[in-house]
Amino acid sequence: PSIATIIPQTNNWAMDLLKSISVDEIKFAFFGPRQSGKTTSLHVFTTMLMRKLQQSNAASQYLFFPLNFETLELPHIRQLLRLYIKNTFDSIEYSHLAYLPFLAPLRKWFIFTVFGSTAQFPAGIEKQFPEVNIKALQDLAKKLHNAYLNNHQQEGIKIFLDAVFSLPSAMASALGLAGVIYIFDGFEFCD
Repeated sequence: PSIATIIPQTNNWAMDLLKSISVDEIKFAFFGPRQSGKTTSLHVFTTMLMRKLQQSNAASQYLFFPLNFETLELPHIRQLLRLYIKNTFDSIEYSHLAYLPFLAPLRKWFIFTVFGSTAQFPAGIEKQFPEVNIKALQDLAKKLHNAYLNNHQQEGIKIFLDAVFSLPSAMASALGLAGVIYIFDGFEFCD
């Protein structure tokens, strides 16, 4: 079928589904053969979810974290940390405009701290954004730094992956957000 006939049907399906559930109940997986409309359905569903959150004034309470595994090229497991940091900060930038004044220096400080350089925590954040938990941000950066350094043994790899995968949730919590909405596409390419 053509996109012109699928999109309206998918829009109606997504709207009907989202009417009856809360954000905390959203846990869906779209699966099927290649070229069956999984990505299109995911896009429509995510768009409808964002509209629902915007209408209820709840969109600014969540961090949207999209990740397409089909486009990833990770020559080493450590690249996963760089990708999650970039994606987390990009998600904050695009969905929480209020944080823009301090986001660039916070990103720089965070990256320096995680990868072992010394940097001063950006000044003024606590005054402008009292909901931001600075200690939690500092602890998160230290946790990721330690996991990054110690990912050589089997147990170290598990600790590293747990730290990386928990980054968006920990960041959302430190920024005073209600949570993260993960949107993964192309998961079949994740090995």
